[in-house]
Amino acid sequence: MKRIYQGSALVGTAIGLFVAWHGYRLKIEGLYGPGPGFFPFWIGLGITLLSLIWLVQATWRPVPPMPTDFVPERPQLLGLIVVVAAMSAFAALLRPLGFNLAMLGLLLFLFFVIDRKHAVAKIVIAVLGSFGVHYLFEEILRVPLPYAALPWLQQLGF
Repeated sequence: MKRIYQGSALVGTAIGLFVAWHGYRLKIEGLYGPGPGFFPFWIGLGITLLSLIWLVQATWRPVPPMPTDFVPERPQLLGLIVVVAAMSAFAALLRPLGFNLAMLGLLLFLFFVIDRKHAVAKIVIAVLGSFGVHYLFEEILRVPLPYAALPWLQQLGF
């Protein structure tokens, strides 16, 4: 169990350093304040620091025995696999379909896989969670989100 904690801490450290490095490359300071890399840089440093603390704790403290429920049971494991597959599909479809349609598909899929009750509310939340968030980022925050790469979806405004 100690090796699992140490390995996880090393992976966390690597991820934190990767995020901080890319944040640094995006420029930490902008013309009038924080630049686009400000938050990624500091979040990456935070992840790195916490992962190193976890590595020290995993190395020097006694580790409790592995819990009996460490590996999830079949229904929970299936749910975990479905969520990871849905997130992977979202990442793969983000560029061709654009943010609006990819996020709408992800939210609708996850909402209706979990439960089929309150369908109208779930559809409204999915539409607001995709098109509303896109409007918020594009128009209010002035942060561009990906549009569709497929020409026929671009003609429709996606």
